[in-house]
Amino acid sequence: MTTGAPTTLTKGHSHNLPNSNHRRLLMNQPHPLKSLDPLAVMTPCQRGQEIRSQEGPADYWYCVISGAARRCVVRLDGRRQIVDLLLPGDVFGFTAGEEYDSTVEAIAEGTVVAAYSRRRAEMLSDSDPQLAREIRQIAFLAMARLQAQLLIVSVDQQVAKVDARDAGAPVA
Repeated sequence: MTTGAPTTLTKGHSHNLPNSNHRRLLMNQPHPLKSLDPLAVMTPCQRGQEIRSQEGPADYWYCVISGAARRCVVRLDGRRQIVDLLLPGDVFGFTAGEEYDSTVEAIAEGTVVAAYSRRRAEMLSDSDPQLAREIRQIAFLAMARLQAQLLIVSVDQQVAKVDARDAGAPVA
């Protein structure tokens, strides 16, 4: 199906760009949202293209099919911070709220993502217990990935504090 899903999200515009080669790529690649492939709309992206924006409506779940993307947030001081690199098979867009908490941009030419309507997937999972379990498992894996990233950041911060203390600098 290709109706209504975003394929190019820069500057708020959506375009449907169905491509049978991208569809074939999706069908041949194992990924966590495989059960939802009939809902997928393929989104070819240019390097630097915004796939979804922070504070935009959380209407879709995504899976990187080829290429790579970065997930970033705007910090309170206005600077952008990269919080994750997304590679083929990685899913994103799962959020408890109605808006996304980060921006995702393609970082490689030829990046392709599959977009899945959140509303339609949730409706299907209401009547399909197996699909509901799969979606929960994907959400748990996303949480585990974020927890691992938090541990890495925490360890890096602790090492930096020790290094600063050893160098005689004041530590916050």
